Amino acid sequence: MRPIAAFAVLCLAPALRAQSVERDLIYMKSGGTAFTMDAFRPAKPNGIAVVSIVSGGWFSDHTGINPALAKPFNDAGITVFQVVHGAQPRYKIPEIEAQIGRAIRYVRANATRFGISPTKIGVFGGSAGGHLSLMSAVLADAGKAEANDPVDRVSSGPNAIVALFPPTDMVNFG
Repeated sequence: MRPIAAFAVLCLAPALRAQSVERDLIYMKSGGTAFTMDAFRPAKPNGIAVVSIVSGGWFSDHTGINPALAKPFNDAGITVFQVVHGAQPRYKIPEIEAQIGRAIRYVRANATRFGISPTKIGVFGGSAGGHLSLMSAVLADAGKAEANDPVDRVSSGPNAIVALFPPTDMVNFG
């Protein structure tokens, strides 16, 4: 191992160990596929949660999950959920938008388990993730009280949004 890489590992290791991580939480199953997220929990939670959309070009996979991205939030007491959605071209954008809504519902429905407030759930992403963040608010609904699945009974709407450099003009896109 190169000396600089070894130094970086030694410096970052204690900080990353401070995070409590739950991996591969299934927020939805569809078409034989399980859609998952990783939860990064702070040592001293303040009840706030952030749903971080792992997406670039509407492509998402587990290699995009980044514990270092969650670290500053965790240091501030914020619980972070890094969500992996179905990727293009298998899944079309409306299907991906629905997956993000389901992920937000899952976090809200399990607020007590995660030690967060169901009224303090933000969402953020960059590029395609930014677009999906914006669309999560546009397409949000209050849930269906009569739904069999308790996750479907709660709102899919975020309480705050940060969209970093999202595409917004889809008419002239590409």
